[in-house]
Parts: sequence; C-alpha cells; structure tokens
Amino acid sequence: MRILSSSEKKRNEIGEKIRNSRSDTETIPLKNDLPERILKGSLIFLAGLMIVLIVWSVVAWWYNTYHAYSITFPEPAETLRQLWSYMTGEKMFTVSIYTHLSASLQRWMIGYAIAALLGLIAGMILGLSEKIHDILIVPVNIVQMIPGLAWIPVALLLFGLGNNSAIFIIAVSAVAPVIINTATGIRRVPRVNIRTAQMVGVSRTKMFDTVLLPFATVDIITGMRIGMANAWRVLIAAEMVVGVVVGLGYGIDQAIYMNDYVTSFVCIILICVIGLFIEKVVFARIERYAKEKLGAEVGQ
Repeated sequence: MRILSSSEKKRNEIGEKIRNSRSDTETIPLKNDLPERILKGSLIFLAGLMIVLIVWSVVAWWYNTYHAYSITFPEPAETLRQLWSYMTGEKMFTVSIYTHLSASLQRWMIGYAIAALLGLIAGMILGLSEKIHDILIVPVNIVQMIPGLAWIPVALLLFGLGNNSAIFIIAVSAVAPVIINTATGIRRVPRVNIRTAQMVGVSRTKMFDTVLLPFATVDIITGMRIGMANAWRVLIAAEMVVGVVVGLGYGIDQAIYMNDYVTSFVCIILICVIGLFIEKVVFARIERYAKEKLGAEVGQ
C-alpha cells in the first residue's frame, strides 16, 4: 500500500469537504411558502372586505339619517342576522334558502357546461383553420357584443317562461369568450412546433395532447373564467325576468316587490360569496396549476 504524502492527504481532505458540502446542500429542504401565501392572501382579502363593510355602513347611515322615510337602507349587521336566520331554518318565500341556492347553481352549471363544451369545440376548429376563423369569428364577435339581458326576447320566443329560457341566456352569454380565447390560444402556437411534430409523425390526436393544448392552456382557462363570470352575472338577471319561481334572482325580485330590502341584500351577499369562491379559489387554483406545469409561474 502506497503511503500518501502530506500534500496528497491535504488534497484528499479538501476534496472530501467539498463533496460533503455539496451533499449537505443537495439535501437542504426547500422552504414551503404555502402557509405564508395563504396568510398573505387572507389578510389582503380581509382588508378589502373591511373596506366594503365600512363603505356599506357609511352609505346606510347617511341614507337612514337624511333620506329614509318608510323604508330604511339595510345595514351590514342587520343583513348578516337575517342571513343567519335563513341559514338556520327560516323560510325565504315559502322555501329554504338552500333550495334557492341549489336552483340557481343547477341552472348556472347546466348553462355553463353547454357553453364550455360548445366553446371549446368551436374554438379549436377556429384555431386550426385560418379560413374558418376569418369567416366565423365575425358572428362570434357579434354574439359577444350582445348583452345577456338582450337575449331575453329570443329566449322567451324559443323556450317560453321557465328554466330553459334561463339556461339558454346563461349559455349564450358565456360561449363567446370561451370560443375566442380557445381559438387565440391555439393560433398562438408557433408554427414551427406544429411542423416539427408533423415531420416526426405525430398523429392529429396526439398533436392536441403534446403541442396545441400545452401552449393554449392558459388562454383556454382565461376564456373559461370570463365565460363563468358572464354566466353567473346574467343568471341572476335572467331569474328575475323569465318566470322562474325559485332561485336567488327570484328572491331579489320578490324582496323588492315586497319592500323587503334586507332579504334582497342577503341574496346579494350569497351571489358575491359564490362568485368569489368560483373565481378566486376554483379557477385561480386551476390557472396556477396550469402555469406551474408549463413553467410559467414556478415558485411564484
């Protein structure tokens, strides 16, 4: 066995220290910033909520002090008490508040599902064909320009009063953003990527999975979010007009008719809470997950 010189021993010791330091560095656990992000997001949300409650309270105080005669402006505490009463068993226009919620959500989900399905299919067709896009994007833009409530005469002529009219208005109000953003996302895919995939023999079906959808995912999700917001807003207005007998929009309409403005504000709170949950929790998580998968928002 060869005896190492002092210089060789020194070099071996230094090399061992370097390897150990690298090993230690590689095993250092990454910091989990999820709790910090949740706390930060919660504080920001609470700050915004406080602003809303303060403005609401000031407006209610000003109106009730200087302008109220027979009808007062509902205050936050009064509205929340009434909401709690409805949630704990008190009926809202002969049925429970959960029945109203269920009816509105069911109409929204059916109409939005129709819009999302048709929008994705049409958007992909428009995105893949230049000629079809140039022709059909014109009627799609026309549909997008028509406000949701402007479809009420069409809905009543086609479906009469009731659920079907409300679902039609929801679907037609949500479909255009899905089509436009899906087509835009697919058209933004670099042509060189498509040609390269074709050269290596990628099939049309596989092209969607490996080339088109990964590039278009963020745009598609954006279109779905815009469509969702359009659908939720027009749902409430449609329920107030097309003759349904249960739902949050129906509750607002009945409350106004009976001068029960506290109940109308209860419905408005529920509309805001559900809309915020769908937008800020469901779709925000889906969008963040998609961006992280695509490497667009890693570590943010």
